[in-house]
Amino acid sequence: MDNSTTVYFIFPYRGVGGVSVLFLRLAHSLARSHHYRCILVDYSDGYMATRANHELVTVANYSDDFKTDISGNSVVIFQSMTPWSIFSGLSIADDIPVLFWNCHPSNLVAMLPGFRNSNISHSNVLSQISAIVLKPFRTKLTKFVKHLLDSNALVFMDHENVKSTEESVGFVIDNPVFIPIPAERKEIRTVVARENGGTLHFCWIGRVVNFKYFILKRLLDDLSKLACDSSIKFKMTIVGDGSHLPQLKAHCNKINTYNVNFVAHLEESSLDSFLVNDVDVLFAMGTSALEGAKYGVPTILLDIAYSDVPATYIYRWLHSRDGSTLGDTLRSFNNEGSSYQSLKLLMDEFLDEEEAVSQRTYAYFEKNHSMEEISVRLLDALGESRCMWGDLKSKGLLSRGLIYPLFKKIKRIIKR
Repeated sequence: MDNSTTVYFIFPYRGVGGVSVLFLRLAHSLARSHHYRCILVDYSDGYMATRANHELVTVANYSDDFKTDISGNSVVIFQSMTPWSIFSGLSIADDIPVLFWNCHPSNLVAMLPGFRNSNISHSNVLSQISAIVLKPFRTKLTKFVKHLLDSNALVFMDHENVKSTEESVGFVIDNPVFIPIPAERKEIRTVVARENGGTLHFCWIGRVVNFKYFILKRLLDDLSKLACDSSIKFKMTIVGDGSHLPQLKAHCNKINTYNVNFVAHLEESSLDSFLVNDVDVLFAMGTSALEGAKYGVPTILLDIAYSDVPATYIYRWLHSRDGSTLGDTLRSFNNEGSSYQSLKLLMDEFLDEEEAVSQRTYAYFEKNHSMEEISVRLLDALGESRCMWGDLKSKGLLSRGLIYPLFKKIKRIIKR
């Protein structure tokens, strides 16, 4: 794909999220390093719109009340989503090619609107209701995914996203195309010698929402045991906001073995400085795990969970993964193992060889997530997509049905 093509990144979202950060960074990178014209489609007060470098990219204001037109020599990239939930305020010309990037395991899973947490945790009642109500949606979703795959218009961030999509649509995806989440490469930070008895600073970065809350709760409990049973002295900072933050704060009120501090949000420059100068070990998943790894901050990758995580969970360094995930979905658990013991082993390793752990983290990031490599792979994928917006319309794959619009109307009424 030559750089006369305009690249549209579509993700209207006001909050702080991984996709907003991802699209914003990629748009800046493609404009700066590859000289593409990039347009961010976002609410006027959205995350991307308010942080865009207007010397590099353009912002097209999105609204639910009027149509944002996309036409000409252009290509569109979406985060993957069910066809009935694609942003309604778009008017895309029929001859525009599109690419969908699966950045969350639940992106292409049919669920009862507003019940993602309960759907994924496999509540028996909701599963039975879903099986009946959502059968036509699942049929449409399967056709949608097959068409995208046949048209080279669907890529995945990791194997976990492929696995969840396969479970959702009921068929095996042969030869999936992977484009991992990238971040800008930085210089590895210098490891400063720590005095004996010094207090370690642990940190979580990321939204505190349903699929992150339960693993965070497990971590905080294991850290409490670590504070009681070992000589390691530490404090914990949680950087992030979200629907489950009040529940997490309530859980932390029961902890009296170490200090937990909360920070709602840090802008990128402040976050970088914080990680380089203040944090010893980072706990994160998804894009947030790369915020520390790009500097060589030792990073423990946590996994996705929609219910309580048992004490048999095993913690692992980001660099010990195989390069194919930024967080697995926990569907089952080993009967053997100890989350506390696995955490203690990692902490002991960190204390014994901090610089080596830092080097391994940085090398892992460079190999699997550097912006330079991922930008080229994304451009190749955009150029190979044969899925035109008009094809999706003519095949009836974008129809929204009745249930989803009805739910959206009810939700708007309730918010008034």
